[in-house]
Parts: sequence; C-alpha cells; structure tokens
Amino acid sequence: MTTPFTTISGWIEERQAANKRSGSVLISLFADFVVPHGGAVALGSLVEAGALTGISEQTIRSSVNRLAADGWLTTEAMGRRSICRLAETAQKRVQAAIPRVYQCANELWDGQWHLLVANNWKIDPENYTQYVRDLLWSGFGRIADNVFIRPVLANATVCCDGELKEAILNSMVCFEGTAKGCIQASSIDELINKAWDLTTVQARYQVFIERYEELLAAIWKSPRIPGAQAFAIRSMMIHDFRRIRLLDPGLPTSLFPAGWNGERAFYIAHELYDLLMPSSEQFIMEAMQGPDGRIPFVESSFYDRFGGLTRN
Repeated sequence: MTTPFTTISGWIEERQAANKRSGSVLISLFADFVVPHGGAVALGSLVEAGALTGISEQTIRSSVNRLAADGWLTTEAMGRRSICRLAETAQKRVQAAIPRVYQCANELWDGQWHLLVANNWKIDPENYTQYVRDLLWSGFGRIADNVFIRPVLANATVCCDGELKEAILNSMVCFEGTAKGCIQASSIDELINKAWDLTTVQARYQVFIERYEELLAAIWKSPRIPGAQAFAIRSMMIHDFRRIRLLDPGLPTSLFPAGWNGERAFYIAHELYDLLMPSSEQFIMEAMQGPDGRIPFVESSFYDRFGGLTRN
C-alpha cells in the first residue's frame, strides 16, 4: 500500500526514507546517468547522488566496495578523487538491459520463438546457476530445468549469439520455430504462465502506477522544480521502474493477459522522465564530477529512451 500523495517535497522525503538501506540503487544510478555521461564518475559524486535518493554515504561506499569485490565495478585513484566505472562484464549487462528498461512493448511479432536447450548434465552446477541467471536477465523464460523460451522480437538481435556469453552458447542448443495451429491457445497461455510470473509483474506495475501517477499530475502543474529535486525523483522513479522491467519479459502485446497494466506504467515513466530530464540533466552537468572534472555531456543515443525524449 502506497502513502497518500501530499506535496512533491513530501513525496521525495517519503521515498528517501524508504530507500535508506537500498544499496541496489547504485546500479540504477550507473545505468541511468553515469553510462550515458561517459561511464565514469567520482565516488564523491556517487555519494551526493545517493544522498538525494535517501542512501547514506556509508551505504554507498560499502556498496561500491562490495560491487568492486564482485567484479561489477572498478575504482581508480586520480589525485584526491576515486573514479568508479562499471567493469567490462557489468557494462555489457547494463547495455543489454537498456532496451528492456527504456523501450515499449514490441508490436511487430511474427509468431516466431527461440527455444534453448541446455546440456546441463555437462555443466558445473555453480556455473549453470549463473548461466540461468543470465538467460532470465536477457528475457528468456524457463519452462523446464534445461529448457528456455523467448519470442523472437524485431528489436532484438538476429539470434541469441549476439547477446549471450560464449560460455553459455557452448553449453546450449538453439532452435527457432512457431507454435502449430493444432495446439489449443489455452495450452500456450499455460506455458507462458509457467515461464514467467506475470501476476507478480502486474502487481508491481500497479504499485508503481499508484506511487507515481499523482506525482506526475503534480509536476505537470508545476514543471519547474529545482534540479536536485528533479534528479532525485528521476533516479528513484527509474530505480523502481527498472526493477520491474527486468522481471517483465517484454512479450508482444498479444501474449500478455487481459487488463495488462504495463503500458500505463510505461506511459507514466516516459512522461515523468521527459518532464524531469532538462532540470535533472542541468543538475548532473553542474554537480557531478568525472575523471576530467565536469562530467561529459550526454551521448546522443540518450534521447532515444522511451521512444524519444524532448530535446530542448
């Protein structure tokens, strides 16, 4: 249950309090503003960004150390500053997730499916567990211990070998095909429900809608909010949205259950992001530091997010 909306400032304070111990916000900060601004940021700037989302300096610093130990981040001393970057493997994962977070549902589906069968009897169990995580991260659903499916979408690569690790590919067999018309549609629906927990995704979208719909209406009425507030709302919103989108398999619209609310949540996220983008970007350019002092300007591909952002 979400807290009733009062004011923009009150909403920010309530979300900051809820985020206090959420070190996972750090990856969302990297994915949303560090990567399009050159990929490197001073640790002090991460601390400042974290504070605006309610995360303590201690939590940010301990999260940086933990992620560095896990191979997600690299740190480098430059004078009196420590510069943080995503490690190469993490960079690939974040880039692979960007379309799932910032692109809307794909309408151009011709009924083709990818089917992956794993030679899991030949794979070390610990490695196989990681392979499964990577497959689910890339949008595949699991229908049996070693069988995974995913629709072949127009905005994806030609096949899985363009986005999955070579180690996974060497342990899998890939097929592509269509569902035969002789099978009842209800059987396909059951298969989809087994592969993906759409009930949970839909419930999380509903919480997102309730949390951000009134905030969007308030910002429409008073769009000129301070840069620090704009950055805080944008960062917290995209963190909440990103966590749902990485659970959402991004199926074609025709495969989602009746009453699917993902499109409504996407619309709210797009409108909020677009409204907050000018002030939040100005704040980033003025307050955030990179290896050479001021953080670089955003990459042009940034404006492709959510199907197109307003350029001022």
